Amino acid sequence: MKKFMSILITLSLIGGSTTLAFAAGTDTSTTGQTTTTTQSSSLTPEQKQARDAFLNVHSDYMNQLTTLRQQTKDAENANNTVAKQIRDKLKSKTTLNSDDVAKLKDLASQRKALVDQAKQLHQQMTTLKSQYKDAKTAKDTDKMSNIKQQIQDLNSQLKDIKVKDDAIKTQISPLKDQIKASRDANKQLTNNVKSQLQQAETIHQTIKTQETEKAQLWNTYKENIKNKDYAAAETTFKAILDKKSAILENIKQRGTILTQILDSLN
Repeated sequence: MKKFMSILITLSLIGGSTTLAFAAGTDTSTTGQTTTTTQSSSLTPEQKQARDAFLNVHSDYMNQLTTLRQQTKDAENANNTVAKQIRDKLKSKTTLNSDDVAKLKDLASQRKALVDQAKQLHQQMTTLKSQYKDAKTAKDTDKMSNIKQQIQDLNSQLKDIKVKDDAIKTQISPLKDQIKASRDANKQLTNNVKSQLQQAETIHQTIKTQETEKAQLWNTYKENIKNKDYAAAETTFKAILDKKSAILENIKQRGTILTQILDSLN
């Protein structure tokens, strides 16, 4: 959330001249841009009356502005704290068990090694069977016997591989189920807060729009002062206060939603 704009407006009467100091329009600005009327006599009676009326409420308006600025800052800080807690909670709750994932990867790697080994043995088996066929054609009984023994050894190794593979599959199955259950729970958790997160984001976008509108009001206010239209300046300043109040209410509303989200995650 960008910093909220503020203004420092100082109205003082010095020796018959009126000094109106106002900032460039940002809340973080403390440097005023000053417009000074030449003399009170340069104002029309209507302008003087409007100026005096504005002076009467200016102090109260400034107090309201200061209060709103502090309340807005406090509300924003509170929201930022809750938002961080939500991010941390979601991250911790939706992160799969690293030990389970690592174990599953290790078992999968072991299975792959066994499969590769079995493929090599099958290739050897194919070669031996071809050699056995040739030996049989040649009626080489000794070679036939030797090859037959090698084939039996390969079959024994393949059986051992199958036993190991079955044992690994037995371990993999519950791990997969557990990880799937965790993923499903994580998805459900995210879905549960998705609607509220969207509400909070919608309010956030509304606040951004209101901030733009408030900045435009400050520009209007500066033009009012420049044109010595003090009645309009008072109205515009009041509109700025109303806009800041509306922004504050939206920040608080967003805070309520964020707190509800955090509570549901605890």
